Amino acid sequence: MSDASIYAAYKGWNTVAKAIEGGAEFISSSYVNSEKLIGGYDQQTVYEMKWNPEGLVKYGYATGEYATSSTWANSIASIIKQYSDVFKGKHISFIIPEYN
Repeated sequence: MSDASIYAAYKGWNTVAKAIEGGAEFISSSYVNSEKLIGGYDQQTVYEMKWNPEGLVKYGYATGEYATSSTWANSIASIIKQYSDVFKGKHISFIIPEYN
């Protein structure tokens, strides 16, 4: 049993719907809409969830890495693309990292 399945069982996510809703709430509160310095991470994009450049700059090493697979960003982007029709006609903002 993986750590993820243990956590899901602990949280009571025993159906697909509960797992999707619970996982989305966890990502929202812990990463996307978190309060800095109050136990959350300021990681609002798929890129930041994987590599967390802010943590690297601040501490010299990656912190709060949600996605540990090296192909996670590509995998999740493929899933997001499948649901792109949800965003038709909506204003979408992009956060593009800049490096020196």
